Amino acid sequence: MENMKGLRYLMAVPAFCAMLVAGFAFMSCSGTGLAPTQGQSGEDGGYGDTLRIVDLGLNVYWADRNVDADSPYAAGIYMGSEGLEQATSLWNLIEYVKSSTGRNYWTLPSWEDVQELYDHCTFEEMYADDGMTKVMRVTGPNGNCIYLPLAGKSRLKEYSDVNSVGYYIYQYSPGNLTGKWRIFNGNKSSYQYICSSPIRPIAYKDEKVSWEDYFGKVPTEEEAVDLGLSVKWAPWNIGSDRPEIYGGFYGWGDPTGKLHSENPDDYPIKDEPGTISIKDLAMAKWGINWHTPTKEQMEELINGCTWEWTQMTGTRGYRVTGPNGNSIFLPAGGHRQGESRKFPESEGYYWTSTREPSKYGVTMDYSSLFFTRESISIHDISDQWMGKSIRPVYIPR
Repeated sequence: MENMKGLRYLMAVPAFCAMLVAGFAFMSCSGTGLAPTQGQSGEDGGYGDTLRIVDLGLNVYWADRNVDADSPYAAGIYMGSEGLEQATSLWNLIEYVKSSTGRNYWTLPSWEDVQELYDHCTFEEMYADDGMTKVMRVTGPNGNCIYLPLAGKSRLKEYSDVNSVGYYIYQYSPGNLTGKWRIFNGNKSSYQYICSSPIRPIAYKDEKVSWEDYFGKVPTEEEAVDLGLSVKWAPWNIGSDRPEIYGGFYGWGDPTGKLHSENPDDYPIKDEPGTISIKDLAMAKWGINWHTPTKEQMEELINGCTWEWTQMTGTRGYRVTGPNGNSIFLPAGGHRQGESRKFPESEGYYWTSTREPSKYGVTMDYSSLFFTRESISIHDISDQWMGKSIRPVYIPR
């Protein structure tokens, strides 16, 4: 009966009812020609309270299924606005989630919650048990997982992108608005166009996970990858525990791994040429056998290996195969500028430990690997405050 209460609430809000037109559509769809699996209600007319909390090891809990869906693979109701609506739309949506589920703790995720899902989980596209419905399995750092149906979107009572793209609603900031985030074929991004979509709610934890204090799982000597080069390479980035997870984004020469300042004077190493030593984040957090690679070691990785642009469980990047046939995966995590993330899934930035006087002799240049799908190169830039990935090398002492 909880859902019936929710429907009575909606009838009392005429302005909000207009937003539900696309949400209740059950017509065959344009584009793909497929209609999504929306779920069936129970005899009492409601199934919202079947949502269960799943702890993925993140700052928030995620629901195990969409709002008004009777299984983790069903799309549930399509609603939320036909794009960025008036300021009341976010409040109305959150109230609907609460009334539909009968639980006050469910709400819409923020963009930060979605980015955390992107940054710290693996994404694997697969078919559901029925063999027909495509979903994205999202596995958290603790090994628990949820399934996000690739249920497409609705626009003017017609569905599109069913079984190819997942669209979901988040709290758009600034302003009391809503936006869409989407996942498909390795792409994870925001989406600000007009459509209605399913809702996957979250619930807040009492305590936050401090990702700044997490520097990943330290690989064992046996897990260090021998590519047939002069040094062995770590199987994952600092701040991660699996190859396809981006890990953290760090400024050059910051042994704490926590500086986000864009002021070079806030960083401990400024003028001396050479390489990092005691202030190497890899050594500071992973131990004396691990090091941020030098420029020469990174150039050896580029020139001595085969690079293939690919995906690993929904994350884009390069599979780098050494002359002996062994390989590592470098995710394209983009970079961090202050508190903002730039170019995830399309560009990769990896620090080396090398700094050299710039060609103008005024500032220091800090060397890093830079890649896109089209190119791979070493960049020498003066912006040591830019947050980049670090893939350490193993040199036993």
